[in-house]
Amino acid sequence: MQSTGRHIARPTVAESATVYADDFTAGQRIPLGCRFVSEEEIVEFARKWDPFPFHLDRDAAAKSEFGGLVASGLHVLAILQVLEFEAVLHRTAMVAGLGFDEMRLHAPAYAGDTLTGSMVIRTVRLRADGRAVVTWQGLLDRGDTRVLSMEGAAMIRQRPTFPEVPDDAGRSE
Repeated sequence: MQSTGRHIARPTVAESATVYADDFTAGQRIPLGCRFVSEEEIVEFARKWDPFPFHLDRDAAAKSEFGGLVASGLHVLAILQVLEFEAVLHRTAMVAGLGFDEMRLHAPAYAGDTLTGSMVIRTVRLRADGRAVVTWQGLLDRGDTRVLSMEGAAMIRQRPTFPEVPDDAGRSE
């Protein structure tokens, strides 16, 4: 639990049932877990969304610059999205996603790779309307090799506040 300095301990992001914008802090790193990338998943995604031969055909991929079957960049981004959702976003008081910026593919994701994700909170900008803009860097790695990085932003509700009740409230004289 985190102390807010007002005699109330708030649960951390990992402990909280509902995660509000003010539960995040700039610089906070959130581990997202990992996902195995199968050949079948690569081919299935590519057939529908990105039908380049190096995503679809093992022999063509072996002859390509990649030397083997690789996941589409959009597929890799989708893997990061589902890891973020499963680890954190499904519990946030989400209003709306605001977008992605600066998505970079640093290295290919091959069939048989296990990708590990993390989020690093960049900013939490509280607004007077009870919402906040939260920005983060999303990262996917294969061991020590960075595969993908991106910047994300979302509008998330702040923790509800309730008026303080005076100590003598409810007492009759």
